[in-house]
Amino acid sequence: MAYPHLLKRGNTYQFKMRVPTDLREAVGKEFWQLSLRTGDKKVAESRCREQTDKHLALIDRLRTPNVFEAGAGRLASLEAAQRDQFLRQARKLLYLPDPSHYDPTNPFRAPPNPNHIPDDIPHFPEPSSDAEMLKWLRSELKERLSVLNTSRNAPTPVQSGRSRRTSNEPIEPGRAKALMEEVKALLDRVNLDYEDLAEPLKHATATPADVSFVGLNQLIEIWISDNHPPAQHIDAYRYAAKRFIELHTDLDARQITKMHVRNFREKLALLPTSTRADIRAMTVHEAIETADTEGLNRLSVLTIKKHLMAISTLLNQAVKDGHVEENVASGITVAKRAVSKVEKRKSFTPDQLKKLFSALRENGVHGHSDDAMITLVAMTTGARVEEVCQLLVTDVQEHPTAGWYLSITDEGDDDGDDDDGDQKRLKNAASRRVVPCHPLLIDCGLIELRDAARARGDTRLFGKLTRDSRGRLGGTFGKRFTRVMRDKAGITDRRLKFHSFRHTWKTFARQLEVPSDVQFAILGHTGTNAVADGYGERTGLDVLAKWIQKFDFGFDAVAIFKGAKQG
Repeated sequence: MAYPHLLKRGNTYQFKMRVPTDLREAVGKEFWQLSLRTGDKKVAESRCREQTDKHLALIDRLRTPNVFEAGAGRLASLEAAQRDQFLRQARKLLYLPDPSHYDPTNPFRAPPNPNHIPDDIPHFPEPSSDAEMLKWLRSELKERLSVLNTSRNAPTPVQSGRSRRTSNEPIEPGRAKALMEEVKALLDRVNLDYEDLAEPLKHATATPADVSFVGLNQLIEIWISDNHPPAQHIDAYRYAAKRFIELHTDLDARQITKMHVRNFREKLALLPTSTRADIRAMTVHEAIETADTEGLNRLSVLTIKKHLMAISTLLNQAVKDGHVEENVASGITVAKRAVSKVEKRKSFTPDQLKKLFSALRENGVHGHSDDAMITLVAMTTGARVEEVCQLLVTDVQEHPTAGWYLSITDEGDDDGDDDDGDQKRLKNAASRRVVPCHPLLIDCGLIELRDAARARGDTRLFGKLTRDSRGRLGGTFGKRFTRVMRDKAGITDRRLKFHSFRHTWKTFARQLEVPSDVQFAILGHTGTNAVADGYGERTGLDVLAKWIQKFDFGFDAVAIFKGAKQG
């Protein structure tokens, strides 16, 4: 389908339609042109169709002869009392914007009692006909509506035949809406067009987004609506936007410059890494001052990049929707020289693994018996924390030749219903995979744990876990794991966390020279090798199992697990 009235200027589509020659004097312009406020072609085409239909209908109305004569006919058909009521309502509407009080020096003011029109207010002129009176009435209403202060901007004076007049006080949205309904009801009675008169009032009742203000908070809501991201991403983007706004106030996207983004990057580098609630509640400057006073560690380069990426993604949304021409955050990065070895993530050593599992098994005696098995699954498979914690009893399966394996998928939920709160989630499509069980898992009791959960009627493999405020099963567990690692195992290196098991697995894989496509298949990474995709099928489990069985983590996990059981 052709769109002759659609054009693109920069990154934004516009509607442009030529005014017919015979109507240019009445319209006062050669073209109708307006921004469609989007950079998406399909959205622009839809909006262009709407505008085309609207303007073709306007052309038909403008070409309809004697609209005021027709209106006069409607007026003449009214009873005398109805005609008087129409004229009184029309006179009332001429004293805009506020009907609550009257100022004789300002003809835009209405009297306290709308039913009483003071003598010093000019009456309708003496027209030669009702048609002429209706033409004058509509013209006067249009002029008065056009000078109402309906925005945050200063009003623009409008020249009239009698005086230069403006309404300096902004009209309230509620009053504007009521006024729209009154004007429409009045003109509908005599079949006069209303749309062009309503534009100023529509502006007054619009939301901030409708009047072109689009800040980071508005962009977040648009981004959420378009992309449906997971809750943790939404929280991260809200946090980045909150910090940016603290520094620069709530700017319109068009006001944000590269200097703002660079300043944001510099302040991020000074923020502390602490997750203490009191620090997260502080302003940027307060948090930086606290970090200086208490000697706290600062945000890692990776975290700074994530916050910058959040702002850049939101500004990309603004470009996509036509609010801005370019993304000013594009190209602003964190210098590589700022990345220190201290900040890089680290793998666990065999000695640290031994201390950690001993502490986890000891802690398990006091009520968290599944924590060690969750950790062992992560260590032997390289799986992410949420992937392990949300495993179902039915996800532990046996292959006729490859043996036991884990089905890591987003299929199924806690209780088998359609409640999204219980739904399993994965990071991306590549995360959906099957992973052979390392012999340690079998020897340390994974199958017995599964059978016990099934006997209890549990759906989840680790049924004692509870969801946090974001709906994650791994959230509360991760905090508990970190406390055990720091306080009981004595592992205080801040570069080590639960996600380090994924790096630990990759370290052992490199030492064993595991092919990259096999690593991709087991870890759920997106790879370009077609063989990796084939390993996602269960026919490839034999190959994956062969490599998994070669992993030796350098400590006797079975002794730790069985020793704890005996104790």
